[in-house]
Amino acid sequence: MSELNFNYMRKALLSIIIVFTAVISFAQDTFIIEVPPDNNVFRDGMFVVEMPGDGFVVSCQPPYIYENNMLLTLSPNGEITNRLVMQLEGKNLEYCDLFKHPQNISEFVGLAILTENISADEFVQNSMAFIRFDKDLNVIDYNVWHLGDDFLMLESANRDLPKFVVNNNGTITMAAHCLKNDGYCYLFANLTLDGDVLSVIENHGEAMDDFTDIILNFMPGNDGYRIVKWSNDNHGGDFLHYMDNNFNVNDAQRISAKVVRLAGNPSLPDTTFSYTANGKGCCFNDTTFLLTSYGSFLDHIKGKFGYNNFIALANDSLEIIDAITWDCAPKTDSNKAWPAKIKAICVTNDAVFHCGIIGVGAQNHYGMPYFAPTRIVVSKFDKELHLVWRRYMARDNDFFDINTISATDDGGCILAGVSSYSQSYNYIYTFVCKLDADGYDTVDENIQNNVKPFFCYPNPAKDNLYIEFSPDVNCQSVEIYDLDGKMIESKNFNCETIGISNLNSGVYLMKIRMADGKEFSERIIKE
Repeated sequence: MSELNFNYMRKALLSIIIVFTAVISFAQDTFIIEVPPDNNVFRDGMFVVEMPGDGFVVSCQPPYIYENNMLLTLSPNGEITNRLVMQLEGKNLEYCDLFKHPQNISEFVGLAILTENISADEFVQNSMAFIRFDKDLNVIDYNVWHLGDDFLMLESANRDLPKFVVNNNGTITMAAHCLKNDGYCYLFANLTLDGDVLSVIENHGEAMDDFTDIILNFMPGNDGYRIVKWSNDNHGGDFLHYMDNNFNVNDAQRISAKVVRLAGNPSLPDTTFSYTANGKGCCFNDTTFLLTSYGSFLDHIKGKFGYNNFIALANDSLEIIDAITWDCAPKTDSNKAWPAKIKAICVTNDAVFHCGIIGVGAQNHYGMPYFAPTRIVVSKFDKELHLVWRRYMARDNDFFDINTISATDDGGCILAGVSSYSQSYNYIYTFVCKLDADGYDTVDENIQNNVKPFFCYPNPAKDNLYIEFSPDVNCQSVEIYDLDGKMIESKNFNCETIGISNLNSGVYLMKIRMADGKEFSERIIKE
């Protein structure tokens, strides 16, 4: 074998190893990993908990309720250090939440539904497990709460998991949408960290209007809890309920009947922004919370109607205190992709992190008839809802979707979800991405970043290419090269529109240089 062929095979083998070990690491506090299926079971990255100084624990959820979940431990730079697929009392585990133990930072608590498989099409879920793990995934202790043989499912068929709030006194409050022998019900409970039941109540729909409606969000409030509930088509949208500490639920307010009107925005005067069902909610403080959704906008002056994203700060009367919107695209504007559909949001003491996906045609990727190319959009806002930075991530024609976003102790964030390569959309990977406080997956300014502070559209393009820049960067130059490396276009300013009608059809490479020294490249296609 020639040395050339040997080197080629060695490089090819290295590429395969990188893909199937799926670990990419550039800096101590940033990484991207993709974990292939384990024993032919596909799994999504779901919940993430940070273990200070020891990295992260990630729960990985399969698409089918009866399949077993997996836990991963990751080092601070993204190496997979341990995997755990376990059963308790002969039953599979589906993790509903993970969080750090409030009394011991070297431990975490996993809350899991226990699933008893009777056959491939029949299973029973009538127990909850409260499990204490150490950082190496060793089980320290566990307790199982058996709800009774009349319970059949502790989650709905569309994977609506029980929701939990960790209270300041160390107890846990749970809200669940369950199936029993005699139909659906809501189940609320106060529990200790060890799973001991302090109080419990079943609600069969009288106070929450319809017991077939699932719970989207469960958040703490002032002397109680907020519940955002998805309602069926007869009701036409989402509803907000407020529940006191004794589980008494007030009357519903229809969220989708409200509108978000931006006041004092000179670029969008007299424009109304509406909420769309199946959005997300997140606690902002004791008296307010955030609602976020993809939705629609109506410009009353120009008569334009289109799609948008927004975050609205609301009180418990659903009065909109503040709101921001972005990715507005008229329905008739074929030059813009669909806006990012909201997937995840979290709030810290000084920031709001938000993640959406451009290109997903359904809220749940398992509900899609096929996977399609998508782009991750991550945004960081300050507590006044001013945009600090926005980052975009894509890879050729590959598919991404995100389940959760969590803030990290270093001021950055970590995303968990799923990815799939365009060559095999039906072969999915657990996807985890850790961004630093500046929103990048690497701090090396001289190499190609996977995460970029701009968005180019449309791509492919015919006449004009538009570039949206994050507010924290200053573009110094934009250059376009052919595949032979010859520069054919150059603009030395913060360019947001590039005319490409004079270019021949084909593939080109666009290089963007920022004033801070960072360089990025983007492959573009001229139709």
